[in-house]
Amino acid sequence: AAGKGNFNNNWTKNARLEFFEANKAKTYESDAVISILKDYSTTAPQKGFAAACKEPLKGSLVYNYFDDSTKTLNIQTNKRDNDYKIREYVIFDLLSDSNVLLPDMQPCAVFIDGEYWGGYVLRSQYTEQFIQSRYDLKSPVVIYQNNKINNAEYQALYDDFYNFVTQNDMSTAENYNKLKSVLDIQSYLDYLCANMYVANTDYASSEWIMWRSSDISDDGYGDGKWRFAMGKMDNTLGNINSKGLSSATIDSYLMEGVKNDWLLNALLNNQEFKTQLKDTMTNMAEVTFEKEATDTAIDSATKKMKKSAVSTYERFIAASTDTFYSDETDAIKKFFETRADYILKYTDEVIKQAN
Repeated sequence: AAGKGNFNNNWTKNARLEFFEANKAKTYESDAVISILKDYSTTAPQKGFAAACKEPLKGSLVYNYFDDSTKTLNIQTNKRDNDYKIREYVIFDLLSDSNVLLPDMQPCAVFIDGEYWGGYVLRSQYTEQFIQSRYDLKSPVVIYQNNKINNAEYQALYDDFYNFVTQNDMSTAENYNKLKSVLDIQSYLDYLCANMYVANTDYASSEWIMWRSSDISDDGYGDGKWRFAMGKMDNTLGNINSKGLSSATIDSYLMEGVKNDWLLNALLNNQEFKTQLKDTMTNMAEVTFEKEATDTAIDSATKKMKKSAVSTYERFIAASTDTFYSDETDAIKKFFETRADYILKYTDEVIKQAN
């Protein structure tokens, strides 16, 4: 055997995949080859699935989550927030008006041969098809994720951007203005500040997801500027799995991922950027993550996810009570009540140290 767990052997099983909408209408059915999804869940009791299957029709909700580039549908767990299944829904809800691309997420229940297998999530992948559809783009899309470009034909576009930032002095108005023509700076600031605010322990340039239109036009998002997309947000908001590294009091700027952020290191030399950084984080504290907004988002996500989380916990872990869930949502609310003062202070410190 290649490993103790059968998922390490790359085994697959033939299956018949059916999908039912919330109104119980069956809108998708296909033969599929099922395997265990190779992500964090392989180390957890509940594991995700990758289903190689035929492409759904646009009339089915499944179409929104099918990865056309790999011809697969990933049926995921909520990773390190699987016990509560709430953090990403809360964060993406609060960031809905920000300048970063967000995934679509749809909770679902999985049954295998009629047996309830727990609550899962369908998550849109950041494919060219997804981004083109989201922003009504006609030209091909360049995507940088997992440390590589989606199409080798466009590697030079990323290399030129990286070299320009790292090999030039961003403190000068000339270089900074030139940078504005190839980077949506507010998109990067929203991405950075949101990650710092929610104390995302997985922040690192290796986790970055950037994209741009391959062609340059004056038509909105077809301007050829690099923009950011939010990655996984499961290890945030005081998650106990982070071993204290996502607490409300933590200085997230001290993480290795931030220290090695080549874009931030270059831009902190520019006074205009530092002012924008301060303004963006202040807006996060006073508007995006203010108490009424966060309480509303948490309550909404709780209403949607509590039943699924509790039933899944009982299936894979142990029997639970309502306090199991309410204690966690109360802790997340407490995180937001505490976080603003600390992250604003840490942001001021980063700005002063860069002077």
